[in-house]
Amino acid sequence: MKKSIFILVFAFCATLMSAQISRTTTTTTTQDNDDETFVRKGRVMVETGYNLFGGLPFGGGTGFTLLTDGESTISSLGFSGGYFVSENFALKFGYSNLSGDFLSLSGYQLGGKYYAGKVPLDFTAGILTGDGQTDFIGNISGGYAIELANNIMLEPSLGLVLTEYEANIAFKVNFAMFL
Repeated sequence: MKKSIFILVFAFCATLMSAQISRTTTTTTTQDNDDETFVRKGRVMVETGYNLFGGLPFGGGTGFTLLTDGESTISSLGFSGGYFVSENFALKFGYSNLSGDFLSLSGYQLGGKYYAGKVPLDFTAGILTGDGQTDFIGNISGGYAIELANNIMLEPSLGLVLTEYEANIAFKVNFAMFL
């Protein structure tokens, strides 16, 4: 089952990258050289998406989620974004809160995101607090940026989520919007 899911995800990402290459080739042949290029420096980045962390899905980025089964309720609230200090580098800040009937977790992260062409490299470090404990949490990931619009990117990525005790593989599908 895991192999089938991996093959489907790989095929999906390969199809998206192939479509992006085809779109870029068509666009560059029809555009004039006088067109203005998109500038990131000085813009605010807002990220939202879906993470698969150690085989378990959880929401990521900016958003609000409310789950209930009639007896118990779990809610999550988060923000992930940053500010571009140069054309290819953004300083990032992240906040998340997960609370329910029997749990309450909060996380704060600082870091950066660097675009090496179409490859976003993301690194953050922060703390996760809950039940009277505070733990270190970090993230290192890389992926491929697929341009959906002039200021919106689809960014599937693979990386590591690091804690004080272990490292887990994380697969993310994020959208990055540049405002």
